[in-house]
Amino acid sequence: VGWSLTAKISAFENEAKTRQLRGAKVTIPAGKVDSKQGNPLFPPVASERTLADSSQNILVAEKENGLGTWTEDFHGTNKKVQLEVPPDAYVDTYKAEITWSLQDAPK
Repeated sequence: VGWSLTAKISAFENEAKTRQLRGAKVTIPAGKVDSKQGNPLFPPVASERTLADSSQNILVAEKENGLGTWTEDFHGTNKKVQLEVPPDAYVDTYKAEITWSLQDAPK
């Protein structure tokens, strides 16, 4: 049995929930996967993803892979999590919630 780490994001809304930040995107890069307690020959696979309201695979370990404890370091690849906001967006304070899910099966 493998595993998968997924993430999804809610809509960006202002505090009063009267306005949404349409077209905003959060992109999570494929980071450098490392482990001090896992088999480096069988690591999980990291993928760059633009988050959406449906779950996106961030790390996936196929059957017999990814055993142990793993980290994903974005700085090791000189990439950063990016927030892209449309230039015509209304100025306000917005927030969105990212939901992470760790499942005991590859997705």
